[in-house]
Amino acid sequence: MLRKVILALAIAGALVLGLETAVTYLAQRGMEEALERQYGLQESLRVRINSFPLIVSLARNRILDLRLEWEGDMCFSAGDGVVTVPYSCELRMCDVELDMPAVLRGRLELKSVSRLRSTLSFELADLGPLLGKTAPFSESDGLITVKDGTARVKYKVNVMGGQNLYFQPVSASTGTSEHAGEYEPVIEGSVNTFTMEGFPMEFYLLAASVEGDRLVIRIGVEEWEGYLDASISSS
Repeated sequence: MLRKVILALAIAGALVLGLETAVTYLAQRGMEEALERQYGLQESLRVRINSFPLIVSLARNRILDLRLEWEGDMCFSAGDGVVTVPYSCELRMCDVELDMPAVLRGRLELKSVSRLRSTLSFELADLGPLLGKTAPFSESDGLITVKDGTARVKYKVNVMGGQNLYFQPVSASTGTSEHAGEYEPVIEGSVNTFTMEGFPMEFYLLAASVEGDRLVIRIGVEEWEGYLDASISSS
């Protein structure tokens, strides 16, 4: 008898898990199509829903963790020159309340979002055209290093609001090998300033950091922030 009960529970669990997987897959695909259509997001968009069990979450009209990921091309303009660099975007929204009447009419609308975090990331190697002829790299000091012949220059990345990104040279070395020579502070150096364009929605820069072999930039997305629950600040 006990074996039959265990078998029945196992079958029921498998059916519930299968239904949950199917519902999650269909919900993610449906959101991708709706977001691409309504917000002009790239066809590479991937929606990830982490709200188990999703069936209950939809019944409660709450999704605990909704992530949007896509790849695109960002234009960095300085004067008359424009450089296009590929980027990856992750936009994470927590505790999302859907507008169910709109969903039933075939539109994906949000009523509130408790927390929002959006990041753009760039491969350091792809930033070469912005800073020099060779591929930039990081030496685990939070700076970007660029080789120019026998010289190496380190840059600090800053944002000043808006869509402007600044590469400030802070030190330089004239060593003849990868590890030779001492870095000396750069007293006066020209700042490489670029305006970023090409994101599908209005955005502004919050902070920039080097993480491994990538430049990661936190951004604010005005179109999504309009949904933030006023009682909880975004992070």
